[in-house]
Amino acid sequence: MFVDSQTALPTIGELLAALGVETTPVFPETPGAPVVAVDTPEEWEEVAREYLPACYRAWALPAFEDATGPEAQWADNVVIMAWRLSRPVDSTAVMRCAYTDSRRLPQWCELGGQAREHGGFPSAAIRGTYAHGELTLWCSTRYVVVDTLDGQHLVQLTVTTLADENDDGRYIADSVSVRASYAGPELPDTGFEQEIDVSEAGGTAFRI
Repeated sequence: MFVDSQTALPTIGELLAALGVETTPVFPETPGAPVVAVDTPEEWEEVAREYLPACYRAWALPAFEDATGPEAQWADNVVIMAWRLSRPVDSTAVMRCAYTDSRRLPQWCELGGQAREHGGFPSAAIRGTYAHGELTLWCSTRYVVVDTLDGQHLVQLTVTTLADENDDGRYIADSVSVRASYAGPELPDTGFEQEIDVSEAGGTAFRI
């Protein structure tokens, strides 16, 4: 397993895999799934699920008609993913790993991040720019852990735009709301004070 050199922490996906936690995609119509909403400007178009079948919801802004070069092939986008976890995990451990994916992006330049509740749920967000071919992109990613009677869910919102045209992206990222479809019980503290050794998968031990 590759471990992020800045944080010595795995990605959330690597953490869940090391703990043996399976993830199942859920959608707005899935019973018990979290309710996730964003405000999108009028020009943004919702992406049909047939193109992103595992996605909770997604929108894109087609390139402007007068765009040329690499920008003509790019579409700003917002993608919401949501998964039901096979068993509860410690949300603090999850949020400590929330920045690793972004920090591995090519030429990542971090603009800010925070780890605090969002809508009453454990959450972490990070923003920055990175290189994608000839383009420089702006990206904002937020993770939220939602506990309900139906189980524990992980929500991810990622907004990606051209770096010099990110007003829509900032607006969308700031508008996200997440709520449980119904209130759930308080889950027991799972700890995670122990060292998690994932060397059997070719990785490195890390402490959460």
